[in-house]
Amino acid sequence: MGGLTRRCLLGGLAGLPVVARGSAETIGLERITVVCPNVSNTSNLAVLNAETGGHFAAQGLLATMVGSGTGVGALQQLAAGRCQFLRAQAIELIRAVARQQAPLVAIACDEHSIQYVMLSAPDRAVRDASGLRGKRVGVLAVGSTMDNYLDVMLHHAGLPLDAVERRVIGMNAGAFELVRLGRLDAIILPHEAAWPLLHPSAGEAVVVLPISLAVAMPGHCLMTTRAIAEQRPELALGFVRAVAASMLEIIAGPIDAVVARCAARFDMPGLGPMAQSVAIVQWQVETWLADGRAALLRNLEAGWHAGLAEMAEAGLATVPAGVELYTNRFVGQALGE
Repeated sequence: MGGLTRRCLLGGLAGLPVVARGSAETIGLERITVVCPNVSNTSNLAVLNAETGGHFAAQGLLATMVGSGTGVGALQQLAAGRCQFLRAQAIELIRAVARQQAPLVAIACDEHSIQYVMLSAPDRAVRDASGLRGKRVGVLAVGSTMDNYLDVMLHHAGLPLDAVERRVIGMNAGAFELVRLGRLDAIILPHEAAWPLLHPSAGEAVVVLPISLAVAMPGHCLMTTRAIAEQRPELALGFVRAVAASMLEIIAGPIDAVVARCAARFDMPGLGPMAQSVAIVQWQVETWLADGRAALLRNLEAGWHAGLAEMAEAGLATVPAGVELYTNRFVGQALGE
């Protein structure tokens, strides 16, 4: 099967599929396209390993991985039928269903809380949402996941959405240089992207505000269309089974072997040193199991209800009553329950 080269990754970011080369091993497999934001590091390791570890093939599937610059872009590709599955944030699903009546559903959830952080310097620390007024905050893009989380944080603090100045940054720890130079007061990053600043060896004092303290809802979920869930349930089940098997392999370890196998197949320039990558994945495993092994990949009702309430109260999105945003029927079958 083909790899994901740097050139192909850039094509994926533009919404173009990365096509795997055919081989005798792939004959008879059903082709699917899976969209994941930021496939350049370990953040989507469970999905990448489902391909490299043979878990998709074991379910009769051949996956083409496509990168997307933002989760919003990923949902647009799914709604338009350009892919069958994706991994994106719950907040993006809520907004898409509320605003465009997107026919999408979360069929699994690997993060039961948001794994983003706001970083600031000790001399201009942002320790809670109430300290955001007048601050210059770096986010990936207007309308991005980070931007959406910032909206909810401002609502919690009783501040208008224009109480902060938003500036576009790269999604990596290097963006903190703008805080050091005084050009920004804070930045928002995924936990794994912020890792080099959070590790004790960084040797720098950084004030960390977990977004989950201000915004209560699930983080990353696996999604598909309602049509696939209802009309092709065997396809949805095969996808969830493959990702579940991949996660169980990562949990069992050794993690470095999984990371090395994925890095050999896909272009992952954001990996960093192997020791750092392993440490990040170990942290990810802890988040997967934070609510107990029985909750692995499950959509937890309390988290979704809290998220829906957060968005409605903030006036950002209201999902019509009776709309199914998530289901656990595939997870239960995939894990043999």
